[in-house]
Amino acid sequence: DLSNNEIVVLHKDIFQQGLPIRILNLKNCSLAKVDKGTFRGMTNLNELNLDHNMLDGDSLSVLDIPGLRRLRLGNNNLTIINNITFKRLPSLQLLTLENNGIKNIPSDAFVYNQRIYFLSLSRNWIKSFPKVTLTVLTNLRELRLSQNEFAHI
Repeated sequence: DLSNNEIVVLHKDIFQQGLPIRILNLKNCSLAKVDKGTFRGMTNLNELNLDHNMLDGDSLSVLDIPGLRRLRLGNNNLTIINNITFKRLPSLQLLTLENNGIKNIPSDAFVYNQRIYFLSLSRNWIKSFPKVTLTVLTNLRELRLSQNEFAHI
């Protein structure tokens, strides 16, 4: 647990290869940047909590954690997500993106994340949610879209 620290940047190879860490909590760390290769070799990492930081979509597209199942990203600066944001996270099952200022969900945003069963996009600025997105998420069991800007469904 590294939560509530002042870790602005996660540098490449900061975590030793082969560490048996399954859950990593970096909540509320003022984190603004993640270098490519930061999590290289962390094959046991199942859950990563990055809630309450300052991360944007560019910082996330470098996340390369094939075995990661749960990713918490609430209260960051993810105003834009696209089909490469979570591309290197094919095992994701739970993804929380609430309160980020997201305005648009592209139809192919989760094309590489077909295992997601829980997705929270509450408290954003989303006005529409493409139906085709749901066809990709065949395992989806719970979708949270409360407190957005929907005028119709």
